[in-house]
Amino acid sequence: MPRTCFNALTIWIIFLLCFIRCTSNEAPRVETEDNTTKTGDSGPIIVRLKWLYNTSVAGEIWARESGIFKARGLTVRLREGGPEQDAIKDLELGRAHFGVASADQVIRAASKGAHVVVLAQIFQVNPLQWIYDRGKLAIAKPQDLKGLCVGVTYGGNDEAILSALLRMYKIDPDDLELYAVHYDFNPFWKGEVELWPVYRNTQGIILRGKMAQSGKQAGFFNPAAFGIRFVANSI
Repeated sequence: MPRTCFNALTIWIIFLLCFIRCTSNEAPRVETEDNTTKTGDSGPIIVRLKWLYNTSVAGEIWARESGIFKARGLTVRLREGGPEQDAIKDLELGRAHFGVASADQVIRAASKGAHVVVLAQIFQVNPLQWIYDRGKLAIAKPQDLKGLCVGVTYGGNDEAILSALLRMYKIDPDDLELYAVHYDFNPFWKGEVELWPVYRNTQGIILRGKMAQSGKQAGFFNPAAFGIRFVANSI
């Protein structure tokens, strides 16, 4: 099993076991027909993932499918995340016992009064980077972003990361052309957006492969290389 999957799996098992131990003297909360949880007989532990099923949740899926959770007396129900899902909201509404959210989502929620607690970091290194065509661009430092069209997901962690990068290097946001990213890569393929935010471990792999098929060489602008080190998915 890949090391990243093993680490994520180990973290989940430890905290789910702690959850059972800490609540063993309390009436457990179980899932109801309206997808909320309530006090009652023992039921499954509901986990809202941050994103759709892909390599970023391989550890959780492996634990479920291989029977690792079951072997430890855990009944765990995984729910896919995605652009229309909010793990923190699910926790607040009683729809899940645990959720996975990015660090910036947790900070924003806490600043608005949400009573959430981070138990552990699944991703110690944030895989968020910007992909670009190395045949057209040479980016060696943050200042090279000036004058370029850069995609950003407003409300996403790439917005927070880009904002921190520009502030650290005293770059005026007006020196860049910012493009509001949605879940459509066509603006990048057409060359309308020169740098596109991706998770290096998922979309980055797919897009790099497609670029290679068309004779293009993908480059990745990594904010961590310039001192912007955000943790990513949090339990």
